[in-house]
Amino acid sequence: MNLKLDAISTEIFWSRLVSIVDEVAVALLRTSFSNVVRDAEDFSVAMFDAAGNLLAQGTSSIPSHLGAMPNVVKHFLDRFPPQTLVPGDAIITNDPWIGNGHLEDVFLATPVFHHGKLAAFSLNIVHHCDIGGRYGTSESREIFEEGLRIPISKLCKAGEPNEDIFNIIAANVRTPDKVIGDINAQLAANHVGSTRLLEFLEEQGWENMDHLAREIFDRTEAAMRASIEELPDGTYRQEFIGEEAGTSGRPITIKVAVTIKGSDIHVDYTGTSPQEDKAINVALNYTYAHTVFGLKAAINPVILNNEGSLRCFRVTAPEGCILNPRFPAALFWRIPIGHMLPEMVFHTLHPVIPERVMAGNGSTPLSTIAFNGEEVGGRRFVDIVFFNGGMGGRSDRDGVSCLAYPANISNSSLEILENEAPLLFEKKELICDSGGAGRFRGGCGQEIVMRVPTEGEGTARTVAAFVAGGRFERPAQGLLGGKEGSCSRIVLNGDHVYDTSQEFLLKPGDVVSMLVSGGGGYGSPLEREPRLVAEDVRNGMVSLRKAGEDYGVVLDESTLEVDEEATKAARAARDGGIS
Repeated sequence: MNLKLDAISTEIFWSRLVSIVDEVAVALLRTSFSNVVRDAEDFSVAMFDAAGNLLAQGTSSIPSHLGAMPNVVKHFLDRFPPQTLVPGDAIITNDPWIGNGHLEDVFLATPVFHHGKLAAFSLNIVHHCDIGGRYGTSESREIFEEGLRIPISKLCKAGEPNEDIFNIIAANVRTPDKVIGDINAQLAANHVGSTRLLEFLEEQGWENMDHLAREIFDRTEAAMRASIEELPDGTYRQEFIGEEAGTSGRPITIKVAVTIKGSDIHVDYTGTSPQEDKAINVALNYTYAHTVFGLKAAINPVILNNEGSLRCFRVTAPEGCILNPRFPAALFWRIPIGHMLPEMVFHTLHPVIPERVMAGNGSTPLSTIAFNGEEVGGRRFVDIVFFNGGMGGRSDRDGVSCLAYPANISNSSLEILENEAPLLFEKKELICDSGGAGRFRGGCGQEIVMRVPTEGEGTARTVAAFVAGGRFERPAQGLLGGKEGSCSRIVLNGDHVYDTSQEFLLKPGDVVSMLVSGGGGYGSPLEREPRLVAEDVRNGMVSLRKAGEDYGVVLDESTLEVDEEATKAARAARDGGIS
């Protein structure tokens, strides 16, 4: 079939596919068992054509998932060519080098057959609360310590569950009810996607998605290339030094060269530090996903991802470096480096497109508390809690407080977490002055205080906790005169812990505080409108002292209204270098 579609028809049909994928996401969310999926929404969904090319993504999906998905489906087809697939099959893997960089992310694809022929794939990825191995640690030296690695396999064959695989998974995880429950939710969600796609094909009288796929890919590629061609050709370089904590004592160096040539972009990480013997290495798929996300967000964020939007980008990193480690490197805590890559792309391209990039993000990397333990009655509990810092200021607005970036996950409900595990959360509030000052202020970070109940308050025997994040030594940087945000801190029973990741064996009565960093400011603080500074002070985001020190804004201490004459004089003195 060679059906030519115009632009309007293509947009209508593509929007229909996106709506199908979003329905798949709702199905997965509502049938899931763990708080990681149900509350944090750490999962992604997408639709692919029969050749394994990305057609449509869920609108609330995770950038790293989306960047890794195309590679996964093509590996699935290499392992199981179309002639080996039948209706009712489901293919699974969590191999980090094929998928999303660590074992907890499990991919599940369902081939969709129409009139006896392979027409598409419905695929989703879920971050599972547990996959066995050493739970929540950056101390692993090899992937074998980190849990169960599932090779590309058929989880279901012709509609029948492969009980051997289900049993192997259940025998290797701490909470099989949640893990198997989430896997079944993945199967159910793909069933919804397959059903809706078949309805769509029947309505249109099409045999497959090939002609629509060509239109979507070609039009998207043309639009993306047009956006790239607006940028000046050249190679733009930056070098970034990462935090030493959590490594083997060596600072991590990331060298990036972004080459723009016509409508193509090549990002090369030659010169980057070698892989580590701790679980902070970043598989190349994860490197690719976050790099391309940063490029696309800066160059053309409007177009939804598909195979066409990816054709313009190439990402390389030397084998054996921390961004492309050799097997069997440990990978679990790849976030502190992997999450920084979009920001590195922004700062590298800042001289070219300053109005399209943001200052440093306090929410980069994601802050996490992963805990597990046993209650007095013997029930095991496993949960992961994500906490978000402040985003960086942009060229036209302030950074958002407590928003995940680039993880794109939701804030977890502490009440639900307290119901699932014997833990008490005593505080969760914004941190005043944590956002970097600027014409557009960085978003604020937050403080979270967690306590293990004492006897009579709860039933926990012990709680093993992995508390992790970033920005402990190097805060989120400002741009164009904006100031840096606050640093992160971990505090145990009042003592400050200096590390990017820390494992604790908590006892009843122990208190862990996590202070998550704020974002950097954009532009000079002296250019910020005084009324906005006053509003920030009234809202508890900026202190009265910092309003004067950073912004040169003088407020009446009783009314918190701007003293315009005093402010004008203070700012004039700053401009003249007097103060």
